[in-house]
Amino acid sequence: MAKAASPFDGQATDSPANDPFAKAKGRLARAQAAFDQVITEDFKGRLLLIQPTEYHDKVVTKFTKPGEDGTPAVTADAAVLDGDEGLVEFPGTMIFAKFVVAQLRPQIGKEPVLGVLVTKPSQKGHDAWFIDSDVVTDEQFAAGIAYLDAKEAEANKGRLAKAGA
Repeated sequence: MAKAASPFDGQATDSPANDPFAKAKGRLARAQAAFDQVITEDFKGRLLLIQPTEYHDKVVTKFTKPGEDGTPAVTADAAVLDGDEGLVEFPGTMIFAKFVVAQLRPQIGKEPVLGVLVTKPSQKGHDAWFIDSDVVTDEQFAAGIAYLDAKEAEANKGRLAKAGA
């Protein structure tokens, strides 16, 4: 069954050149796709390293109901360090899970968050997503440090001059 195009689902109904919202729609569609890949059952119980970079107060998505203002979100660089497929990275992803956003927001501009993706019952009785740092083992902590060291080495690779260059 085909879904109808919405002005916020990243599908322009007119030429992008004539659509003043084309750039925002494309960014939002990419953000929703990335979000759908990070905080999911696929990664429940997995070790995540998340570096939050920006907070958004009200993001309107395809899930926003008419009359609602939008949902708080955090943009972050995320990595699943122990997935079945090995390392999986999600640069510039948006995270909308309410309690995860609350955990990540204070860490913007600070150290990355290392923890296991879990669900816990909320006050309303349904399961809510959390990043649980209390269950991280010494081995998992070492994996997080090794990942950060590798990223730093990769970033600095081009900073050294080669002799004779």
